[in-house]
Amino acid sequence: MDRKTLTKLNRGSLEIEATLDLHGYTLESAHHRLTHFITSCKQRRLKYVLIITGKGGRGKTGFTSAMGLLRNAVPQWLRTTPLSHHVIGINTAHQSKGGEGALYVSLRTK
Repeated sequence: MDRKTLTKLNRGSLEIEATLDLHGYTLESAHHRLTHFITSCKQRRLKYVLIITGKGGRGKTGFTSAMGLLRNAVPQWLRTTPLSHHVIGINTAHQSKGGEGALYVSLRTK
């Protein structure tokens, strides 16, 4: 995603047309939801979407939480087929939209 587009998204002058919140999902169910969401957005010819993964971190047990796993997995899923055919760019969202726990995703419209 180019700087100009990212600046417009951060300022709110470009509309986020759909949002997917993956809080509380397992890796398997999150991957399924993400695939369905991106495919649906593509069919509706949406251009900019927001994916909320959560920031994650270490829980009381010292192990990485599911949200931390999603934060790492979602960008990888978006960069591999079949989703990579629909995605032009991925960037960390502005702090007001979730910061490191969310991603702006730019989709192909044709």
